[in-house]
Amino acid sequence: MSDSLAGAATDVPGVSDAPAGRIAGSDESGRVRTAGWLLLAAFAMWLVSLFAIDLTAMTDVGLVSVLPWSFFVALALLTVGFLYVNEYVSSRRLLVWGYLVLLSAIAHATPALLSGNVRYAWSYRHLGVAEFISRNGGVASDAEFQQIDHAWPGMPSLTALLAEVTGLAPATIALWMPFAVSLVSLLALSVVYRSFVDDPRVRSLALWLFVIANWVGQEYFSPQGVAYVLYLALLAIVIPFDRKQRSRSGHFELRAGNDFRPTDAGNVVVSILGVLIVIAITGTHLLTPIMVIVTFGILSASRVVRSTWVSL
Repeated sequence: MSDSLAGAATDVPGVSDAPAGRIAGSDESGRVRTAGWLLLAAFAMWLVSLFAIDLTAMTDVGLVSVLPWSFFVALALLTVGFLYVNEYVSSRRLLVWGYLVLLSAIAHATPALLSGNVRYAWSYRHLGVAEFISRNGGVASDAEFQQIDHAWPGMPSLTALLAEVTGLAPATIALWMPFAVSLVSLLALSVVYRSFVDDPRVRSLALWLFVIANWVGQEYFSPQGVAYVLYLALLAIVIPFDRKQRSRSGHFELRAGNDFRPTDAGNVVVSILGVLIVIAITGTHLLTPIMVIVTFGILSASRVVRSTWVSL
């Protein structure tokens, strides 16, 4: 009798479902607050560490030799908070991206905020070409020095244009380029990852690993830094548009390799954007176009994209 009454009570709308829903909602709100406080704590500790750094005490080891304990506490809080939010409230994408942006800022904005000087000696070579273009309105085709920079002037030309449009000094643009390149790379890779992985937790973890494992300094002020971003942008435009369609079972369905229709508006737009990006890459860096050909050759051979893109 009591069992039947309990069963009947659970069948009544609003009797047991509503409290369970409120409990679930309360749990999620609590987790969001916890993740938010951890993010704010990591940000605060990072700011505190910036004021405690004395660059004059730096040794040959580099910046890490003068980093205070608060800097490492910030990294620890950020890592724990990211793992927490990615596991329990991964649907709150803005919160996840807050962790990714702060990680990128700690990695790439810290040197810019501390020293105010452009890193790497080669950056000043590229700044010189940008200054030449700003003053003379073009490159020097007969330059005896830095001829390769005048032959592939995409990056210094873009720098000169941005300096003229925004009023920023070319050195300021170069100073913040690593941070900007990191953010744009994250955006492009998030689009690419979405084409292959449905689970947002896996995609977020892949982006996190990209930032912490990207230690070679490829985003410094250089033609290859700009070409790398364009390369990722090309992947982010082509792959999602041209990806294989998933079946209901979750497996990939192979598409015909000759179904390219020039009259289709979407194909035309993506093709034009792809061609424009390839042209920009070609005018920016000597080796990146080769990587584009190799990448799309592999993607075409593995049936991820159609062979038409390789011919484009």
